[in-house]
Amino acid sequence: MPLPNAEPVLEENPDLELGPFGAKLLAVEVAKHLKVHPSTVHKMAKRGELPGFKIGTEWRFDRGQIEEWIRSHTKKPEG
Repeated sequence: MPLPNAEPVLEENPDLELGPFGAKLLAVEVAKHLKVHPSTVHKMAKRGELPGFKIGTEWRFDRGQIEEWIRSHTKKPEG
């Protein structure tokens, strides 16, 4: 049974290339959706609290993993 409001958590970005491994987001894009500062995203990723990986000095985030992380950290209504 589909979940209510099951649309993607993150907005579609037409400039985002969907490679064979899915869309990758920059820390600033994740920060925008989480409504936090990009440095917060960097700190959370460094501590392993947010799924991501580094390429050189830049953090990258898999869109699907971030959507799942958001869902898993969203409180469900009791009842």
